[in-house]
Amino acid sequence: MLAFAGTRTIHRMACNIEDAGFEIRDLLAWIYSTGFPKSVNIGRAVAKQLEGQENAGAWEGWGSALKPAFEPITLARKPFGGTLTNNVINFGTGALNIGACRVPDNQATEAFESRPRKQMPYETMAEGRWPANLLHDGSAEVVELFPNKGGSAARFFYCPKSSKADRDWGLQKNVVSAEEMVNRKAGSAGIKNPRAGAGRTSGAMNFHPTVKPIAL
Repeated sequence: MLAFAGTRTIHRMACNIEDAGFEIRDLLAWIYSTGFPKSVNIGRAVAKQLEGQENAGAWEGWGSALKPAFEPITLARKPFGGTLTNNVINFGTGALNIGACRVPDNQATEAFESRPRKQMPYETMAEGRWPANLLHDGSAEVVELFPNKGGSAARFFYCPKSSKADRDWGLQKNVVSAEEMVNRKAGSAGIKNPRAGAGRTSGAMNFHPTVKPIAL
């Protein structure tokens, strides 16, 4: 189970997942740079309420929220009796497919193949880096946060943004007709609505503002 949640409600999400009987295995972070702060302009609010009764300039530049830049993802699984090995043998589930999620690393592969085996303690480096619980959308602002010595480490945590195919996957029967698009009011989902994210283009089937890429 992979459950996305907001930063202010992740604790409730995690508790509910546990209360439903799941085991929490990890917490992943999906980092992006397109978040928009929903903050109250305190200086403007104070000035409006006081209406010139006193100087509200001291509150200029104050707000109520930070800019969102990541979403926490709770990784959980259904509990089982006995060992993980026995569960995999008996039911074919319970483990993570690490091999299918490894991140290619040509530099590490070349180093592995050129050095004596004793100097490369982790033979799996040739197969790619172990997947981490941190991922990002490739935005320039995010990539700049990673060290850039001999090639940015950002490439090991990169997952592309959702494509139109990702957004509309499984919704082929919900194609919006031209007549429906004409009848929709301006500002509604799918018609130049900034809250609709990448799905605001006409004809999109999924208008949810935070659709994630399937690869994630």
